[in-house]
Amino acid sequence: MGTCSSSPHCYAPQIELGLNGVAYNKDVIDRCPVLKQKYCPPRLWGHCGHLQCILFCTVTRQHSMSHVESTPITVRAEDGATISFDLFRHNDIDYEDDWPWILLAPGICNHSQSDYILAFVGYALFHHRRWRIATLNHLGTDTRIPLTAPRVFSTGCTEPFDTMVQYVRRRWSGAALVAVGFSMGANIVLKYLGEEPSRQKWFKAAVSACQAYDYSRACEWASSSRAAAFYSYVLTKRVLRLIRRHRQIIFNYWERQESHSRRRAEEKVDGGEDEEEEGAGVQLLSSTSCLEVHCCNAEGSPCRARCATHGVFPTEDVFHLDAEGVVCPRLIFKSKDFGELDASFNGPVNKFSRNSRYHTAMSSAFYMHNITDVPVLMLNADDDPIAPVEHFTFPRKLLELNPQSMFVHTHHGSHMAFFNGGVIFPTKRNVFDQIVAQYAAAVLSKDDPNNAFQFAPA
Repeated sequence: MGTCSSSPHCYAPQIELGLNGVAYNKDVIDRCPVLKQKYCPPRLWGHCGHLQCILFCTVTRQHSMSHVESTPITVRAEDGATISFDLFRHNDIDYEDDWPWILLAPGICNHSQSDYILAFVGYALFHHRRWRIATLNHLGTDTRIPLTAPRVFSTGCTEPFDTMVQYVRRRWSGAALVAVGFSMGANIVLKYLGEEPSRQKWFKAAVSACQAYDYSRACEWASSSRAAAFYSYVLTKRVLRLIRRHRQIIFNYWERQESHSRRRAEEKVDGGEDEEEEGAGVQLLSSTSCLEVHCCNAEGSPCRARCATHGVFPTEDVFHLDAEGVVCPRLIFKSKDFGELDASFNGPVNKFSRNSRYHTAMSSAFYMHNITDVPVLMLNADDDPIAPVEHFTFPRKLLELNPQSMFVHTHHGSHMAFFNGGVIFPTKRNVFDQIVAQYAAAVLSKDDPNNAFQFAPA
């Protein structure tokens, strides 16, 4: 890759293949030139994962969308939530119904108009004119779409992604589909394929890029170092800004729930029933399990909570709600990491009984063993400060179960950054985009040579 190939920080991607699938994967690799080349990040700073990650989050990526048109689609869910996604395609092509669709789930707090999503869409469609790309807008992230239900996105909720998949399948039933997820979106994609294995037959391939796989470990990682705590704090504050933007619809709902709970308690007292012990009236959000909580009084100080079935709650693995057993804005906006945010908001809103159960249910790691019938590329970087190498055990387990799986990890690249070439300023196309797009094209071209990647000058 030019003169930078002599840099001590240039490395070819490390490729680990699924057992008994070497022949299949080697054919795919032969169709992906980027996997055979050395990746050389900017020589002055590109070897530092922290710098790459910070610059990725702060510097706008260049992209050209002059050749692309987008169509926003909205679908109303059963609870009134508005699920939205955008359909991207060339503006000068008459598409045939069986041409491929790339179904893309972005990272946390992102949507179809995020700059790195537009950069990938522009690159992929520029190099392949037969493709169309559907990109999910996570609930509450897109300012064009109002929030119409008292919930925002969750790290492992697959309902919106399924809505997008079903829409495309109904409209273009003969089209080949490739599922692609970035960071949190990758967690959603693999969980989606694993929780209902019958879905795998709808897809030609799946791509998981830069995810941490196990949400429980990710929350534990947040307390492992000051750097980890910093990243967790920054991401948590991004989610809190989203909640604050939609606080009227979210908290108005919970205020109504609180009023309803109070009326029921008053009716019991007026009806002559024995008054329950202090804390026994904590609202249950799940009909099948007891909600365990830490409550706070009006001043925000912790108070003891009690469950009618199990008595006083333990101090670990519990939710943080107000004295009425409903979500409390004061506690939510005090959250400093995802563990605290999940305890005060995400877990209760999604009707789980414990934080640990919420984390398990949101993690693709506990569903990946079912992904055995579709080719999968899992991409990570060794210096990713958000999804560190300790999480690599999960993709390696899938290699033992799925012969068509492939785990690619680069020495540098950080969290979806993968700046490429140059000394100070990157001079070459982002390697992240290249790997994802070339892999999708390689799998699609095995069935139809017309889907081979077109290496037009960028």
